Amino acid sequence: MPNINAAYYSRDVDDKTSSSQGNGYHVAAGYLLPGGGIMPYARLTAWNTEATGSDKTVMNLGFNYIMEGHKAKIVFDWENIDFETDGATKATKDHSIITMQWQLDF
Repeated sequence: MPNINAAYYSRDVDDKTSSSQGNGYHVAAGYLLPGGGIMPYARLTAWNTEATGSDKTVMNLGFNYIMEGHKAKIVFDWENIDFETDGATKATKDHSIITMQWQLDF
């Protein structure tokens, strides 16, 4: 079963300089494989901040392992964060994050 969504964002904060002012987009797609609980996915998010003119692009690749009829899942995710211009701190430099997460619904 495929799952696809997309959005475009534009935010204007009344001529104020703000890191949340700008525009961007988000595209995500996943596919629940036939016969059971594995769902690979990909996500791409981009944001341009008007205050600094810098671009940030985030790409995620991973898969969900869904158990117990959606009452539990394990997520494996690789996230790559790319800044057009690297900043002074690790939070504003290109980097990757690998995440494993367990979610329970009770």
